[in-house]
Amino acid sequence: MSHFGAFSPSSHYSFKAMEIDFTDLKLSGNGTWVTIAGLLAAILLGVLGWFVLPDGKVLSWTEWQVFKQQRTYQRELTRLTRDADRLADLLGEKLPDPVRGQLVVEQVLADLNATSHPALAHQVDALLAANDAVYFWVLGSVSKDEAIALLDEANQGILHAIEAQQ
Repeated sequence: MSHFGAFSPSSHYSFKAMEIDFTDLKLSGNGTWVTIAGLLAAILLGVLGWFVLPDGKVLSWTEWQVFKQQRTYQRELTRLTRDADRLADLLGEKLPDPVRGQLVVEQVLADLNATSHPALAHQVDALLAANDAVYFWVLGSVSKDEAIALLDEANQGILHAIEAQQ
């Protein structure tokens, strides 16, 4: 027995195919072409929306804001990961080139300053400290081990953020 009780919609109604005849339809006048163009535009926008929207559904304003923040978070987290890798590559050199090191450190600093998502503030602060340590290591005023330790701490924070997404 269905959850509808004794009445089941499928047992009460019978559906039959319906045939539509378009032979008498005359396409004349601008109004008809405007209507057809409007319908085609609506269908195309619907198909486009299906591919653009997450999960192919229309979002409420709040859901759209959450979606935008998640997308920003993911993009900035990817950038932080790339910057940490660039600093690690620099630390992997036996004797770093000071000019190249300066450029890498400045590029990482620009990325960190552009990071705006508040949920990544801890990761940004840790990577800023590591960036400074790598810079001072390149100049010879900080030990390589100290720079590695700070970069490892930053990597742990980034890894935690990545795991929190999954």
